[in-house]
Parts: sequence; structure tokens; C-alpha cells
Amino acid sequence: MSAWDIIGCMEYWKGKGYIVETRCRGMAASAGFMIFVAGTKGYRFVSPHALLMWHEIISIKFVDVSTPSDKEEEARILRCFQNNAHDYFAEKGNLTKEQLNQLVHKKQFWFTGREAIKYGYADGLLK
Repeated sequence: MSAWDIIGCMEYWKGKGYIVETRCRGMAASAGFMIFVAGTKGYRFVSPHALLMWHEIISIKFVDVSTPSDKEEEARILRCFQNNAHDYFAEKGNLTKEQLNQLVHKKQFWFTGREAIKYGYADGLLK
């Protein structure tokens, strides 16, 4: 949820007319990828060999005592979070929500800086 808070701040300043430049030199994974993508279109720069990653939403519990109904509700909530993120990425890049669902289903989707440009999540290469 902290990533959405940071993105909200970025959107606030973009709404005021400011440019929010993002750069990825090494790796932007998970929430870091979300924040990188939130930069102002045209000002999201990436190193050619940087690695970016998105994945299925993950839930970690140390002690879990639950019922099937609990698990169904948990799955519904996690699916809501995943759909929300995929709607966001579909708006920011060239991949559809359906393509994103396929790419992360039961796994992680890793790609390079050059591929991030192809997918529409970065706008230019850092030199």
C-alpha cells in the first residue's frame, strides 16, 4: 500500500504541472516498478540492461488458522488488488490487462530496460 501512497503524491505534483522524472539504473521490482512507471510520460528513463519485474500479488502469513470461507474471501481481495494493479499498468504501457494476467500467472515477469521501452513502461535509455 505504501507504493500507492507514493504514486498518489507523484500524481498530485504532476496534476500541478510538475514533471516527475523517474530513472532505473539497476533494478525496479514489485512496488519499485510501480513507482518507476508512475513518472511523467516522456521522463521515465532506464539503463538498457536494468531489470524490471512485476508479479502476482503475494500474501505472507506466519500463523494461519482459517476456514474455506476465509480463503475464498482472501482470494477475492487479492484478486481485487491484482486487477487494480493491472488496470494501472494497462493505462501506463502497451500491455493489456489480459496480457499482464498471463505473464504473471503463478510466476514473475522479468524484463530488461530495452524491453521496458518496447512495453511502454519506459520512454528512453540512460547513457
